[in-house]
Amino acid sequence: MKTPLLSRRSLALLAASSLSLAANANALAFNNPLVGPSADPFMTYSNGKYYLCCTNLQSSITILASSTLNGFHSAAAVNVYNTGGCFESPELYWFGAPYNHWYIYYTVCPNTIKVLESDSTNPQGTYHAKATLNTNSYDATLLQLPTGPLYLVGSTYGHIVIQPMSSPFATSGGQTNIAAIDQPWERTVIEAPAPVWHLGQLTMLYSSGSWNSNNYAVGGLKFNGGDPTAASSWTKLSGPLFTGDPSVSAWGAGAASTFLSADGTETWFVYQAFNSAYSGTDNRNIRAQKMQFNVDNTPDLDSPIALSQSISEPSSASYFNEAEKLSIAAQTSGITARSSGDPATSAWNAAYFDGTAAGQFITYTVPNITAGTYDVRIGVKDWNNKGQWQLAISRLDSQGSPTNVGPVIDEYTATATYKAVDLGNWTCGTTSDKAFRFTISGKNSASSAFGIAIDYVELIKQ
Repeated sequence: MKTPLLSRRSLALLAASSLSLAANANALAFNNPLVGPSADPFMTYSNGKYYLCCTNLQSSITILASSTLNGFHSAAAVNVYNTGGCFESPELYWFGAPYNHWYIYYTVCPNTIKVLESDSTNPQGTYHAKATLNTNSYDATLLQLPTGPLYLVGSTYGHIVIQPMSSPFATSGGQTNIAAIDQPWERTVIEAPAPVWHLGQLTMLYSSGSWNSNNYAVGGLKFNGGDPTAASSWTKLSGPLFTGDPSVSAWGAGAASTFLSADGTETWFVYQAFNSAYSGTDNRNIRAQKMQFNVDNTPDLDSPIALSQSISEPSSASYFNEAEKLSIAAQTSGITARSSGDPATSAWNAAYFDGTAAGQFITYTVPNITAGTYDVRIGVKDWNNKGQWQLAISRLDSQGSPTNVGPVIDEYTATATYKAVDLGNWTCGTTSDKAFRFTISGKNSASSAFGIAIDYVELIKQ
């Protein structure tokens, strides 16, 4: 919600450790709050770390990172961009080819939406101003449909609004209202939109009430299909879905935003709350807990968990990396790299390489792998235009003699098929960044092309 940021009123983290989440992460635990004073949290997971950004009551946008939620208690807030004044509600997104940049969307107080573009592939590196998206809304979030269309969603105080985008930094149509203040519990504003997907069902969370009052709470809009810019495509869920509970030191809980666990199997959310009734000082803090789902796949946020209660860390494989978010260390000329949305893939996205001949290759950087033996599993999408590939692994700084891992994999099938390919065990001799090279070895005679589709890279510690 809006705060009197100096005068008024969101994914995550930078831990000292650069190691990815260990296989026994569920044996670890954390306590809320994660950080404070902060508000409007946004969390995302990428290549072994959670990244968190928030309204921090300063003029500089900061990003924290950690391989665990517990690590946020001591994570450093890294300044990535000085806005020069009041800002709020930053959100962090990676866009693969053809962009290959991180983008931060934030509000210049009171209601101008701007986007920043990273100067490198490091989410905690520097950023530069890219574009002003509009001057009449705040609390920007992004919605991308499985079929690809991208939308900017925000608030105009009295409405949740949406407008199409033609790129990560350009809108391509006007705003339309998709929700207003019309339920008995809603009051003052309707804001902080945040999409959550579960088994194909989209729900748009939002918050309503006064940011410094215990009437601030979270509601939801269920998407019924069709045109997302039409109000008729959305139905208000009976709310509120999540409210404060002063008995567990959660006063004015709201501004919920969702993120996935490291292995992509669990949905969690971060939110803001006061420990006690507002007394003139904005000392909200950031908390996290796991989300459940109803039989119709709409979210069940339950109620705030007490600060004294330990919470198990989000689920994690030894290492789980979305292919579309991995850095490309090398690639042969003639092979085009791109990413594309697909609801059947992990995190609704995968990396595609449109090869044209055998011998072409693409090499990913898989960071911070600890020495040990791992079962290597690659998520793939088989189809009638896919080729065959061989995986070889080496140290990133010594790619001359990579070691083949597993057999040649044929991604051809007559119809689209999604699966995990188990390549067997691989022993990592040193703790370092590794180069995962996928080389096209040929194609099935029935396939129309040499393309390959990689969804994720998963390493299970043995």
